[in-house]
Formats: sequence, structure tokens, C-alpha cells
Amino acid sequence: MAVGLGLLAAFLWGLTDFLISVAGRSFGVHRSMLYAQSVGVLGIGAWILLSGTAPPATASPEAWFAAVVSAPLGVVATLALYRGLKTGQVSVVTPITATFGAVTAILSLATGERVGPFTLVGIGLVVVGAVLVGARRAKGEATTGSSGALWGVFAAAAYGVQFWIQGRFAVPQLGGVWPVWIYYLISASLLLIAVPIRRAPMTIPLSGLPVVISTGTVAVGGFLALAAGLATGEVAVVTVLASLQSAITVCLACLHHRERLAWPQWLGLALTLLGLAAVHAG
Repeated sequence: MAVGLGLLAAFLWGLTDFLISVAGRSFGVHRSMLYAQSVGVLGIGAWILLSGTAPPATASPEAWFAAVVSAPLGVVATLALYRGLKTGQVSVVTPITATFGAVTAILSLATGERVGPFTLVGIGLVVVGAVLVGARRAKGEATTGSSGALWGVFAAAAYGVQFWIQGRFAVPQLGGVWPVWIYYLISASLLLIAVPIRRAPMTIPLSGLPVVISTGTVAVGGFLALAAGLATGEVAVVTVLASLQSAITVCLACLHHRERLAWPQWLGLALTLLGLAAVHAG
């Protein structure tokens, strides 16, 4: 179950990153993120109301606090990701961001989570493979600053800590839905507060709404899949598998632009598949 949910999150987030690169370049980071996060607030909120999902009565104040504290980290990470995908190269930003799985895994293992040797080897192979899949850089391409690499580093660090906090302290008591909705609510609220400060136009033409709404919807699915995976208790495994999003994004970009994979990317795919087999065997 944990493996399947991690892979589902990877697929949905890989598609999200591809859509973000389109929306961010068309409408800007702030506008695109505000609309996408609003979709999450309304969509998950409607599901909570229609399903009658009540807040867990037995959840401790510490669990709610963890959900609230982790949300701003997610906002910082998503802003960094959007900015990187807008100003940099998808094939650079996504694999660096994907190392959030390693950050979460290291924190989880350091704080007592136990995994078998096969799983540990598999985690390492998946991380290396995910980076290699998106590591192709053509001659003469942009430098680190203009490639978006630094934004990818910020996003990876913030996502890694966010998911560790959620997986260890919030999700076990609150379940998967409430921490995700709290994240979207805080994110959309902060972006809305920033509107008068930025004094920038926030409207999006009707022709652009499908891309922005699709971005928000697919991202919500990825967060819910990850939260459900974290609820299994296998935080390190789920987050590392979710970090395969970079491979999905690069493959989609290759299909869209009809580019061929270079040999490091094929090696990355092979290591990823081998790592998945090791995780499953563990």
C-alpha cells in the first residue's frame, strides 16, 4: 500500500510540475499559485463537508500544532518551486527538488524509523536515479543561478522538513485529509494577504483557467496520496518514492518537446526501477 501511494503521488506531482512550468510562465508565480491553492482549499473543503469528515476528537494539540507549523514550510517550498520552474530549466529544477525525499528519509531514520537493508539500498537507488533522470545539461546552457538550481535546493529542503513533520507528528493522529487542507488554507490565505502588497493584476483570462485549475486539482491529488502513504507509518519509503516526480516531469517534457533521453537519463531510469524492486522486496 505504501509503495503504491508513493508512486501515485510521484505521478501526480510530476504532472503538476509540468503544468506549473506552463502556468508560471504564462501568468506569473503569485497568480498561478493563488488560483491553484484556492482550488485545493475549495476542493478539499467541499469533500470534507460532503463526506461529513469530522476533526479527530482524540487528536492532541501537538498534532494540530504540527499541521499548522508545517504549512508555511510548504508555502515556501511551493513558491520556490514555481519560481524555479518559471525562471529556470525544468530538467534542472525538478531533479533537485526531488531530493526532498532524501531529506525526509534522513530525518525519519535519524529519529527512530526502522527499515530493512533492501529498503535502505532501494531508497538510495531511487534518489540517485531520480536525480540522474533529470540531470541532462546541454553544452552552453544556463549557469546555476539562471537554471533555477538554487530555487530547487530551497524547495527540496522545505518540502523535506514539511513532510517529516507531517508524517511523524500530524498525520498519525489527524489522518491524511486535515493536514493537507490546513496547508492549502494557510497557503491561500498568505497569498491573498500579499495581493495588495504586490499591487499586481490577479485576474486570469478564461482561456488560462483550465491550466491553472488542472494544476491545482492534480497537486491536491498528489498531496492526498502522500498523506495517505504517510499514514501507513513508512515515512521514509513513501517520500522517497514520491520524489520520483522528477522522472515523470522530464519524461512528459521529452514527449511534449519530442526530445530524446540521454544515456545518464536511461541509467537513472534503470537505477530507479532497480530501487523500486529493492524497496518492494524489503
